[in-house]
Amino acid sequence: MLRQTVLPFKLCSTDEKLTAHAGLTLVAETATALGLPGAFQREFPAPGSNRGYQPWEFGLPLLLMLHGGGRTLEDLRVLAQDEGLKAALGLRIPSSDAVRNWLGRSGKGVGEAACARINRSLLNKTLRRHAGGAFTLDIDATFNEAHKRAAKMSYHGSPGYYPMSGWISNDAVELCVGFEYRDGNESPSAGNLDFIKHCFAQMPKGTKVGLVRSDAAAYQVEIVDWCSTPKDGACDDAPRTHFVIKAVQDASVRRASDNIPQTDWQPLPADLGEGEYAETVHCFNNGKYAFRLVVLRRPYQAELFEELDIERAAGMRHFAIATNLESDAVEVIRSYNRRGQAENFIKELKIGYGMEYTPTGDFASNALWFALGCIAFNLGQALKLLALGADFARHTVATLRWRIYNRAAKLMRHAGAYWLRLSGGCNLLELFTQVRTKLFEVQSTG
Repeated sequence: MLRQTVLPFKLCSTDEKLTAHAGLTLVAETATALGLPGAFQREFPAPGSNRGYQPWEFGLPLLLMLHGGGRTLEDLRVLAQDEGLKAALGLRIPSSDAVRNWLGRSGKGVGEAACARINRSLLNKTLRRHAGGAFTLDIDATFNEAHKRAAKMSYHGSPGYYPMSGWISNDAVELCVGFEYRDGNESPSAGNLDFIKHCFAQMPKGTKVGLVRSDAAAYQVEIVDWCSTPKDGACDDAPRTHFVIKAVQDASVRRASDNIPQTDWQPLPADLGEGEYAETVHCFNNGKYAFRLVVLRRPYQAELFEELDIERAAGMRHFAIATNLESDAVEVIRSYNRRGQAENFIKELKIGYGMEYTPTGDFASNALWFALGCIAFNLGQALKLLALGADFARHTVATLRWRIYNRAAKLMRHAGAYWLRLSGGCNLLELFTQVRTKLFEVQSTG
């Protein structure tokens, strides 16, 4: 018999309950341990009939799909075909059209506000062991290009949306604390004080924001004064929070930089690159509080294929940081440079969890989709923080898919219970067992 394939194996189908995504059961178990099923049922409206899908029956498949690598609503079909995963979790998978309709109804109804309350509940339970901790809050907007009917033209020259997100972090924790979906034509600096206040309100009891960090979009007199104002009832002059914000190079900032005596300029440490730094005191014209202005100046460097004219090449480019921190100016610069970590969070959200995709032409639906993506991000962080441990703390969701989520297993029924027979050896079985034990402890402690 002549061989008609490149490799010498044959194909057949099976009716056995198999799954290629056994690790997604740990995502579902984490969500259950942290109370997400009840939160979805409380925050989203119930179906109009007994046969309709419950809110959690929409929420869980979407969260699992985003963790498993799905990027569009049509990717729910992969979960719908996974008989092993559906049987293990008791899943009903709605069609992509049903999910699209649910996003539209819920987005126009409870929308982002419902997801914000769900996210706060998730933060409360995830950060319970970190009570008393101080976090850095990074806020940043990111552009999602989308050629949809409701998308507005942005200053990038493309239509899309400009969602704002807030991220809290310290040495152990990286979580999304706030999200706000915005039209593409909205300025990145619009409404940022209200967004910062929202992020503060989302913080669990016993935790606090010790530092607000942002690019020049937050260089506003209202934000600086709000951060600098002592808390209500405070018995000292300590500010509400510290801030490190890139200053806009307006006329007053340039004038303040030019007035710094030449003798005050010092060379930057080697790890910060070529250049000099100095500092002065500055204040907005209508501001209540003065603040430090740490100024850097560096030689101009030509971009790729760019030729600098002689006058520009001989000059210096300036960069200023507004802050009320009392630490050394070099540490202020290093603190601001760590803002790049927030860019990594957004990259993980957009590329890792598929939030660069815009599912519909309806603003409210897309806003709800983005909010669910932020919850999916936090759910993955909670799994790593509470159950997987330090070995997985810095892994991206792509690595989790490769090492945990996309594992084959066979579902069997024995003695009245389902058994998930994992393919991957004793080490994988031990990992799954340890994770499930820790998640049970999390659920048991409330």
